[in-house]
Amino acid sequence: MKKKRLAMALAVAVTIAVLGGCGTKEEQKTGEKVPATEEAPEADTGKTADETTAAGSGDAVNLKVYSWHAERADLYEEIFSEFNKLYPNITATYITYDDDQYYSMLSTAIQTGDAPDLFATSGTKKVVFGNYVDMGACMPLDDLVDFSKWPDELMRWGQVDGVTYMTPSALGDAYGVYYNKDIFDKYGLTEPETWDELIEICDTLVANGVTPFSLSGLDANGIQWWFNTMMTSYSPEWNTAFPYDGNDFTHATFKEMLQVLADFRDAGYFGKDYESMDTNGAYLYFSSGKAAMMADGSWQAYTYSAMNDVNMDVFLWPTRDGRRPTYNATATEVGFSIYSGTEHKDEAVLLAEYCMTYEPMQKILDLGNNVPIMGIGGLENLKSPDRLMNKFGTGDFIVSGFVDRDALLAKEGYDAFGLLNECLQNVLFGQKTVDEAAAAMQDMLDVSLIE
Repeated sequence: MKKKRLAMALAVAVTIAVLGGCGTKEEQKTGEKVPATEEAPEADTGKTADETTAAGSGDAVNLKVYSWHAERADLYEEIFSEFNKLYPNITATYITYDDDQYYSMLSTAIQTGDAPDLFATSGTKKVVFGNYVDMGACMPLDDLVDFSKWPDELMRWGQVDGVTYMTPSALGDAYGVYYNKDIFDKYGLTEPETWDELIEICDTLVANGVTPFSLSGLDANGIQWWFNTMMTSYSPEWNTAFPYDGNDFTHATFKEMLQVLADFRDAGYFGKDYESMDTNGAYLYFSSGKAAMMADGSWQAYTYSAMNDVNMDVFLWPTRDGRRPTYNATATEVGFSIYSGTEHKDEAVLLAEYCMTYEPMQKILDLGNNVPIMGIGGLENLKSPDRLMNKFGTGDFIVSGFVDRDALLAKEGYDAFGLLNECLQNVLFGQKTVDEAAAAMQDMLDVSLIE
């Protein structure tokens, strides 16, 4: 596939950078905890004992690692300390910049010859990753790192034209349906196993004067979270195939998914108050028991877990044939690229490999912000401390949503994420027909980038 590249301006006015929050730690999340019943496996770096000893007995090396996650500084200090026990001659320094400065400071460091040895990006979630690949800043990793245990769907987030430039992550974000168990119990409802059963639940709730889904009509992001949850289950095949072989926004399946949004509105599944609710209002509407369900991201799990006065649970929206998909939105910022010009290539590879193993991944997972992704050899025991978060990773298969790829295929100057928000909101409020919304999304695509 041809990838779209935008010209990156490297001539950046250098300002004084504050290394944010190096003495801070991400807030510990509250909520129901999962007891640690399994011992952590030893870190598998892919090296033999002799290789590890040899690598750890050379000249002293300090690796510079760039990221924007200042709140994880203490955590990475622990991770690097454990790495140093394996390789005593190698230390690493975690350097962070604020989100809005990060890529400018990284580009300036590369341009001035002071590049870090490893650096975080968002992989192919952002066009900027391709820019760094094009300018030769990212080292190809396929011949240096053993990726054999990693599923192709996770690897692609760090690949450009089939070449790997960023290490993968076993952590991710997902979508699901949070629900009030007390309301379900009151009406004899259980977690649906098929799409039709979910519709029956909605009809039962409406018949009893209960709003099925809390939805913020004034917040387009909230509408998209609902849509992303639904569309992954409505047609996992279309989402995975997008945009090839006609599986683009002109396809009947995409229009059907837009129509589901309108149909749910017409059936009263969003109640009568969605038009005037903002984000906070929608969460309050749900948490106060006025709505039975809310489709949302896994990043909200710890918040729902902490609601001690609400009996909360979550399920994965089932497909029409009864499967349960886990949405694959990997936490790409956990992966690292290696600077192609590093003077410490071998040491940088060792650190990148170590960060892919169980112990570092589990430490980050313990923050309670991510879902452990299934199907990775040697990482099957990963668990979040949050009960709800773990349920997101229990699906039957992994699905990739089109929303994580369309931005890479957009015409220059188009905001794919913003346009989808606008189209969904317009369909919800009857301001655009399904055909008009689909046509607007299709017009955004640069078809020359699709072979």
